[in-house]
Amino acid sequence: MKLKCVLFDFDGVIADSENGVYEYLKKAFLPYGVYLTEKDKLSYIGTSGIQCIQNTIDSNHLELTVEKLMEEKMKLGNYYEDSEDLAPMPGAVELLQLLKKSGIRTGLVSSTRSSFILAALNRMNMISYFDVIICGDMIKERKPSPEGYLKAASLLKVKSEECIVIEDSPTGIRAAKAAGIFVIGYKGSEVLQNTSEADIEIHKFSECLDIEKLNSMLK
Repeated sequence: MKLKCVLFDFDGVIADSENGVYEYLKKAFLPYGVYLTEKDKLSYIGTSGIQCIQNTIDSNHLELTVEKLMEEKMKLGNYYEDSEDLAPMPGAVELLQLLKKSGIRTGLVSSTRSSFILAALNRMNMISYFDVIICGDMIKERKPSPEGYLKAASLLKVKSEECIVIEDSPTGIRAAKAAGIFVIGYKGSEVLQNTSEADIEIHKFSECLDIEKLNSMLK
């Protein structure tokens, strides 16, 4: 099977953003006497965070709605538009350039809202590297649903078995596997997650800078 498409997650794959994003959420909860932990962080990563926020509100018996908490969080700013630390993951641009040069389509599939993702990609001058971008507010069901990955493959007119996904979270890996796509578990982000359900694991994008090797993964 010839590789025709590589689909990327954003948080923890294209940018090492997960800690930065989580800090804004921690600050939003502080006025309510809630101190989110490192353990809590893993439940939020790879999701839209809405259900996790509701769970935190319920478990702390807060007279607070998700909408109100999100409103307070927005007042603090956000990592994607405001952080000076935002930067492409080492080797990500080089891999995307190689894929483009080799005629392999590229896509980004994230559970994060489109305004944040597009702002971050624009700040990093990376929008042009992707043939399709699917974000959490563009689909009915976010990861671990396969909807985002299936929609990206459909828009790119490729079959699932002709694709590779690069993900760093169990939630994202399950979404890609449910879509019938070969998954590379990326372990180069600051927040290390369980990627054991992926087909293979890598620690650096430099491990993917060989098109023949990528093609061989689909055989």
